[in-house]
Formats: sequence, structure tokens, C-alpha cells
Amino acid sequence: MSYLRLISTENSDRMKKLKQVWEFLNTDIRELGKPGDVAETGTEITKFALEFGLALGLFSAIAGSAGIPIAIAGLSGTKLAIQGVRLYRKKTNQEPSLEEWVAIASPLAYLESFNELVQSNDLLQRVNLQPASATPPTNIAQQLSAKLGEFQLEEHLARNVLTCFHESGLAQVLNQVLSNQLQQAGINKYDAEILTSWVASKTHQYLKKALEDADSSVKQRAEFYLASKRQESDKYYSLNTYLDEQIATKPLEPVFYETFTFKDIYVPLKVQPVNPKKGEIDQDAEPIEIESWAKAMLADAQKQDKVMFIQGGPGRGKSVFCRMFADWARQHLHPVWTPILIRLRDIRTFENSFEKTLQAAVDYSFAIDDAGWLTDRNTRFLFLLDGFDELVMERRTKPGIKGFSISSRGVSR
Repeated sequence: MSYLRLISTENSDRMKKLKQVWEFLNTDIRELGKPGDVAETGTEITKFALEFGLALGLFSAIAGSAGIPIAIAGLSGTKLAIQGVRLYRKKTNQEPSLEEWVAIASPLAYLESFNELVQSNDLLQRVNLQPASATPPTNIAQQLSAKLGEFQLEEHLARNVLTCFHESGLAQVLNQVLSNQLQQAGINKYDAEILTSWVASKTHQYLKKALEDADSSVKQRAEFYLASKRQESDKYYSLNTYLDEQIATKPLEPVFYETFTFKDIYVPLKVQPVNPKKGEIDQDAEPIEIESWAKAMLADAQKQDKVMFIQGGPGRGKSVFCRMFADWARQHLHPVWTPILIRLRDIRTFENSFEKTLQAAVDYSFAIDDAGWLTDRNTRFLFLLDGFDELVMERRTKPGIKGFSISSRGVSR
């Protein structure tokens, strides 16, 4: 039975699997890059994202091609889900059902989410990938990909994907395939789990964008499911809101009442190392750039549980460094490291525990409403605690203040 006859038979529709809907991508993926397929073009799909697409079986037809860079040169990494659905519509000459739409849009939306993360995360940009044709997926990845392709296209699958994608069975298998690819590229398992959880959490927003281009009947049914539950995890939404409102804005704030911002006047600092055994400034050591020192500490797996302590007189630039480095971490390290910037002088009340004090200081729902936010395996925080010298003297005797010197990952004094 031909593919077109398969999709036109009602009985076969019920038995159709994900891989049968993906077949057209294997032969016609090049057409996604042709002019006119999408109204707005965007950034090309990254090599790492292409590797992941190969592992899923989406792009298998070009996997052995010697001209892979040419084949994907016109393929946009944005609106990939929309491009895929449009190509399906063109090839079958009919609108996809909701289940078919989910089968096409979901993995491509997931791929879009991953592609965006590759472009911003330094860890993903540092990995060394061999040419796609030279690095076929391992047996584990092949098995997972096969398992993914066996998903039955049914209403239950569509409902689970649309109501809460990152908790769906489809997302779990996609996460396993991606995690395997990340570990093959040299990323440790723990970091891979953090990265995949964030890719899955942001997939919903790409599905929602793709839905704007869907047929009215698909859109109505999909929106019903989208409205039945929260569309994104409250935790991830709250975290992203915190980063946008409290971290990204800090370098752009005006200095006092002037028209220029901290970003405009910031000059990277140099610091003098301290002898760890004597606790004294090492006068013989060469001064080092503070950003390079902090980045090296975060990149060293043996030092990631250490406290970085910066000491200096008033007006030396410690607080401005905290602002600038927190935003750099937001742009380049998140979600492997998620920066939390706290000015200690803003803490009015120290709670009975360090964790509760942090919750009150952050004052966002991801910390307040989740008792396990500090131990969640899908998050890892870089705390920058600014201004030990500005704490009111009588607070130094409070039990809660002692925790700051031993529990934080990043400190400015």
C-alpha cells in the first residue's frame, strides 16, 4: 500500500505511527529550505541540531550525503515546525488531522527549542562534533529512535502532548535520545539532563507558534487541550521571568541619575590571587582578569562546589561585576548554571534557615512555592551574594547569616 493510500484510509489512520508521518521528511527535507516556504527566515539550523535530527530519523535521507552543509544551507532553525506542516500539506494535498499535526510539529518544535539553546549556551558550543555521516547514532540512540517512531497517532497522544508537553511520553523519549547525543558529544550525564529538561520545557512555545499556521479545525481542537491545563511549567515560567526582570535588566540600569548605564562604563577588573594556605594576598602572583577566573572555576568540575570570594575596598567594582557576570551567565551558561543575584543589604529578615532566607530574598514563585527548588536535579544555581560589608552590624549575630559563608556558590564582598 502506498503512503498516500495509507493516509487516505480511515482504518489505517487509527493504526498509523509517528515514523509513517515522518517518511516525507526523509525524502523532502531539502524543500524546507526553499524560498517562499516561510514568510520570515531565521538562523540556520546548527550542526548539533542536525545531528539530533539524524538521531530521531527525521533527516536520514541526507545522513550519508557528502554535501550535508549544502543540503541544509537554506534550512532555517526558526519556524521549523511550521515549515514541516506546510511541506506535509503540500505533499499530501490535504490538511493534516490533529494527530498528524502533533506528529509533525512536536519533534520539529523540540528541535527548534534545542537549536535555540545551542546558539546561546557555551557548553553546547564548545563540544567537538565529527561530520554527521561519520558518527552514526549508537545502538542505544537507534533503539530509542525506533521506540519513538512506534508511537501510535491517537487522540490520547495529542492530548498529552498539548496539555503539558514536557510531562508527555513523547517528550520523555525525545529527552532520552537528546541526552544520549549530548553524552556522545562529551557532556556529562548530569548536565545533559538539565539541558534536555529545559529544551522540553520550552517546546510548548514553539508548538503554540506553529498552531497559528494550522487549519481552523486543528487549531480549535488543539486550543481546547491547551486551555485544559497550564501551558508551561509554572517553575520554568517563573524562572525565565526572574531572569528577564532581575538579571537581564541590571547592566542596563542608569548609573545614579545619569543617562549612561552600567554596561556603558563597565571595565573588566583584575584581581590579585590569595594564598589559600596562608589566607594572604599573593604578591608574587600575576594579576588575573576576574571574569576569566570565575569562568574557569565554573568550568572545572573539581571546583564547582567551592565558594568564590571577592574582597576589595568600597567603590572598587565588586557590585558592578556581580551585575555584569550574572547577565553573562544568563546569556551563556543558563540552564546549566542559572544566576541568582542577591544584594544582602536588601534582606530585612533572616529566617531560621539559609534556604528560607534565600526564598524570601528571591521572592519569585519558583523559590517560594517549591520546597525542593534547591535540590531539583533539573536546575543548578549560581548564587552571587553582593555586599557582606553592607550588612547591618547587629545582624551578624543572627544564626541565619552564618549560612551565607558556607552555602553559596558565588560571593562578592
